[in-house]
Amino acid sequence: MIKWCAYCQRFQGESSPYETHEVSHGLCDACGDSVLQWTGEQERRMRYLADLNRRFWAAGRKGAPLEMEALAVEGFAAGIRPLDMLFGFAGPQLVTVGRRWEANLLTVCEEHRFTEACEALVDLIERHIQAAALSAPAPNAPTILIAAVPGNMHMLGLRFASLGFESMGVRTTVLGYGFSPQAIVDAALSERCTAVGLSISMPSQTPALRVLLDAFARPPAFTGPILVGGAAVNAGLVPAAAALGARVVPHLRFDAAEWPALTAGYSTLSS
Repeated sequence: MIKWCAYCQRFQGESSPYETHEVSHGLCDACGDSVLQWTGEQERRMRYLADLNRRFWAAGRKGAPLEMEALAVEGFAAGIRPLDMLFGFAGPQLVTVGRRWEANLLTVCEEHRFTEACEALVDLIERHIQAAALSAPAPNAPTILIAAVPGNMHMLGLRFASLGFESMGVRTTVLGYGFSPQAIVDAALSERCTAVGLSISMPSQTPALRVLLDAFARPPAFTGPILVGGAAVNAGLVPAAAALGARVVPHLRFDAAEWPALTAGYSTLSS
């Protein structure tokens, strides 16, 4: 379930059952503490943002990229963070279209139209997040290299992860898919990354993950944290024992407070 605060309209992470990507509305800690102090104006804002969410979903079902972009710009102006737009609006839509495609409930044309509309939205969100990051760069920000485990050819998930880390104040480099294990290791070392993020989409890619992690362990070994995530991890199909030398991290919230826990216990390279 996608956890969403009904008052401030912010993404709050996920909760069980994780295979369900419907939105569960509740109250975040901050809003729960101050709910009795809310004014009529805040109530009107809550209703407006909920209506914006409904209009956004309707535009996605129609496969209307220009309408989705217009609604995203409206949402940014209303104070919705790009991260919330990404994980609370675009993400569930992409999961929905994927499942409808697997169930033969969409034509090829409908699938392409829907996906292209969501990709256009991700492009817009990416520009907003990167513009915000460039306007106030942190002088000693940590860096993470994000790459696909060989066999994983899903680029959009890598982009989601990259934007999530950038929203945390972590600078990212996306290597993408199709790179050899040694090329991924060389990129992490040459760019002196603080951490590495590896995406695995199917359990059948676990042997390739093992080969990649073995490459990271060979001299000159990468000494920072290696984080393993992706669809297979979120589904509980990659146990920690299959990723020795790395940290399996399902269902990240991409909250800045998560970074210290993710990197704890490692001697990291200087960024």
